[in-house]
Amino acid sequence: KRVSLKAGEQKTVTFKFNIDILAFTDVNGKWIAEAGDFEFYAGADSTVSEPALLYRLEKSFNVNPNRRTFFAEAQAE
Repeated sequence: KRVSLKAGEQKTVTFKFNIDILAFTDVNGKWIAEAGDFEFYAGADSTVSEPALLYRLEKSFNVNPNRRTFFAEAQAE
């Protein structure tokens, strides 16, 4: 989500997403979300070098590809 700010203005942006957004296909073609550490970045462009959020998925799980989500909801306040 793009949030435009005036000079000196601040806003809080909240992202809401299903954890299955981390899923990928394994060597057998099954969708899986694998346990591990994930870094989420937010910034003006792809040069941002510090993660905005660190997240640890404790346990791997299979994902139903027909119910998988691809986008996060965002709200700016």
